[in-house]
Amino acid sequence: MIRVRAVLSLLTLLWLPGAASAQATLQDVTAETVFSGLENPVWVTSEPGGALSITLLPGLVLRTLPDGTLDPAPVLDLQDRVRGGGGLNSVAFHPQRPWLFAHFSETGTDDLVVSRFELEGDPPRAVRASEAELLRLPKFPLHYGGQLAFGPDGMLWLSTGDGTMPGSPDPQCAAQDLQSLEGKLLRLDVEGRPDQSPFYAIPADNPFVAQPGADEIWGFGLRNSWRFSFDREDGELLVSDVGEDQREEVNRVDPSSDGGVNFGWKRFEGSRCFPNTSGCDAALPPCGSPAYRMPWLEYNNAGGRCAVIGGFVYRGRLVPALYGRYVYGDLCSGEIWAADEAGATETLPVSLPGLFSFGEDQQGELYAMAGGNVVTLRDSSLPTGGLVELVSSSIEVREDDGVLLVEAVRLGGGSGPVEGTARLHVEVVALSALPGVDFVPAPVELEWAAGEQGIRSAPIVLLDDQEPETLKTLELVVTSVEGDVRLGARDRATVTLRDDDPCSGSDTRLCLGEGRFRIEVTWRDGDDNQGSGNAVSLGPDSGSFWFFSDNNPEIFVKVLDACGGFGAYWVFAAGLTDVETTLRVLDTASGQERVYERPLGESYEAVRDTAAFQTCP
Repeated sequence: MIRVRAVLSLLTLLWLPGAASAQATLQDVTAETVFSGLENPVWVTSEPGGALSITLLPGLVLRTLPDGTLDPAPVLDLQDRVRGGGGLNSVAFHPQRPWLFAHFSETGTDDLVVSRFELEGDPPRAVRASEAELLRLPKFPLHYGGQLAFGPDGMLWLSTGDGTMPGSPDPQCAAQDLQSLEGKLLRLDVEGRPDQSPFYAIPADNPFVAQPGADEIWGFGLRNSWRFSFDREDGELLVSDVGEDQREEVNRVDPSSDGGVNFGWKRFEGSRCFPNTSGCDAALPPCGSPAYRMPWLEYNNAGGRCAVIGGFVYRGRLVPALYGRYVYGDLCSGEIWAADEAGATETLPVSLPGLFSFGEDQQGELYAMAGGNVVTLRDSSLPTGGLVELVSSSIEVREDDGVLLVEAVRLGGGSGPVEGTARLHVEVVALSALPGVDFVPAPVELEWAAGEQGIRSAPIVLLDDQEPETLKTLELVVTSVEGDVRLGARDRATVTLRDDDPCSGSDTRLCLGEGRFRIEVTWRDGDDNQGSGNAVSLGPDSGSFWFFSDNNPEIFVKVLDACGGFGAYWVFAAGLTDVETTLRVLDTASGQERVYERPLGESYEAVRDTAAFQTCP
């Protein structure tokens, strides 16, 4: 098996045009204008249906039509509500519900407001009369924060600034005040209380629940976090913060474990210990204290730089050299950088003075907003035929689906159509799945006519043996491409075959948990006699096995459903034997198996596995 995979890897290098050379670099990144002449675009995201959404600072939310133009009718119009010096900072679409959330500064009051609007119609538009106000922070002359985003946990996250003006560094020390929502990263459950003010609930695992501090707070010590983002691949949270007069910073935190993090302001500006902590009611921890999170990235804002514009970890397809790098920039200099996981940063050959924001579409492609324009990042070295690759690098199918669809996509790198034809060849490599037993081996060829883009698919036939089994895997490997095209990063995919056949009991097999769990035992004695244990059901979740006499059960087994309190199925076993035994417990719903072996000549050691199957429900 290793030899087969090695040969295919070698063939990939030999056959693929440009695979061993001519790889795109960061210096091939370019910016292509998508829309121009807009009034202060500040945010780009995707609606749940895929349409591109563009937020304008004066209070409009626009959407793109299928032909790539802008719909003249806005999704949301708040021009009469937002304040000129601040404006509509960002919006977030709920992933499942027809709700649009807006983060804006209000005209007449200077208050920072976060509101929810219901979406109706086809295409959906916000109903102004449906506004439900979640938060109102009074008298924000500047430093609003500005970001709204739904995290991978389904919660609504938002940033607030310290509410002050440049040159007046947080005189009330609000960012360090855990009773204040200013200078914070907040986390709200907007589905927990949707019909009653304040139209959100507090997530039970927020760090200051039942402790001193406002329950909404997830992180604190921010000066003016204009933008933050989640890495769509691993869920990591990247939080940028605009400095006072010397340092700009980006912080990297884990949203599942770093709750309560102190980003440092106003004790720190970046990693610089800030000299002015006046206004703080209590003494702040000293500069050397581990209470503060030091930045992942920072830079000095001298030399024409003035404010960090936080971006995204690139997870798109059209700029392979950017993949996995964090893209960010500076408002005044217009420089754009790409940082790898270790923080090593390279300047991109793209300059956008007046850079105001970055955005990301549903496919993970990046956009930047500067000077009334919305641009997208592209690869200038991409061939005229575009890019081809597998749709996914990880696929899961059920054995009884009958077929595995091998899918590949052809994408264009610019605004014009792709040129020429394209063809992609895929080989199926057996890993634990067996050809002729679990699937019918056959090469796959996918092709696109001249100028065609989009997804093509071809089937691999799966074989269903009607017996519950563990998870089986195979691999799809692109072995060659034809045409003036480039192969993208997804040149192979791991396929998991899930067997969802329920357990069928027999003389040597127990089926517990309404047929979900299959239990079998094999044995071997000192004379090298061996066999399978004879099964006896003792109830819906327990049974026994005997080896030599039905009057003398040797092993007792129980599978306990502890999903309600502990999120797992537990396995217990006890034995009255000293022969060698192997107990196998298969969860037919997930394909996961646990094996418990006991040696010859020793008393049976009880099994107490309270983490056996974390596969609820």
